[in-house]
Amino acid sequence: MTRFKRLLVATDFSPGADRAVERAARLALQHGSEIELLHVISHQPLQMLARLAPDLMDDPEAGMLDAAETELRRVAGQWGKLRISSRAVTGVPYRKITERATEIGADLTVIGAHGRHFVKTLFSGTTMQRVARAAKGSVLIVRADGKKSYEKILAPVDFSGSSCAILEAATAIAPDATLNVLHAYDPLFEGKARYAGVSDDALAHYRKAVESEARKHMDSLIAKCLPKDSLVTRIVKRGYAPGVIEQVIQDRNVDLVVMGAQGDSEASRFFLGSVSLHVLLEAQVDVLLVRVPTAPAAA
Repeated sequence: MTRFKRLLVATDFSPGADRAVERAARLALQHGSEIELLHVISHQPLQMLARLAPDLMDDPEAGMLDAAETELRRVAGQWGKLRISSRAVTGVPYRKITERATEIGADLTVIGAHGRHFVKTLFSGTTMQRVARAAKGSVLIVRADGKKSYEKILAPVDFSGSSCAILEAATAIAPDATLNVLHAYDPLFEGKARYAGVSDDALAHYRKAVESEARKHMDSLIAKCLPKDSLVTRIVKRGYAPGVIEQVIQDRNVDLVVMGAQGDSEASRFFLGSVSLHVLLEAQVDVLLVRVPTAPAAA
């Protein structure tokens, strides 16, 4: 079973980062977790300060680090009951975040989202996008207010090897939440079959057979991966997966989506699946990306 015992929270002291800290603190209270707050100062503002105001500080880097460490202590002090450490460093933010998560063995990296479509700048190099791609462990991207516990979770699954890990992570992060397990199916060749003159009755029979098989897989997955007393709702819907996910988020008033990221190999972890990427772009709820180890290649 997945456990979230050590959390790394990246903060730039923005409102979005404040929400991430609050969410991490709530998780820490639930799980007895340790938290490390990390603030990374990019080299760019340091270089600009040195160029434009060379006489303002004798040592701009030391001055900014001191100020950041003071602010980190203030933020940590708001959560006196928790075990919180803090660190301020300079460097490339996403690299420092992912490196530090590996160094401390973080079970979860928590990041605050900025704005509605923060990931649309993903490939131009935003910190959050890069962390989501490059992290070796799971990443929680926080959009909503962290003042209340997660109550309704959506876990889209495709019955691949990652599905069990997704369900385990969903139940671990919020054991008391209602878990909606979703499988969206889009029958293969349906469009071509219709074009070829296959009757509506035959297509309806085909869709029913595909749905029936999906429900059997769903029952088997839940029985295998979740405790018998889990509060689970099964959802099997036909349609394009990203669109179905969006609709279910709205219909079920979901406050967290748990999805699989790519594996932990050097090649695969720099990519997000198309469905996961779509949810990151469009969903207005928190998203937990579960890093699932890839199976070793056959010799």
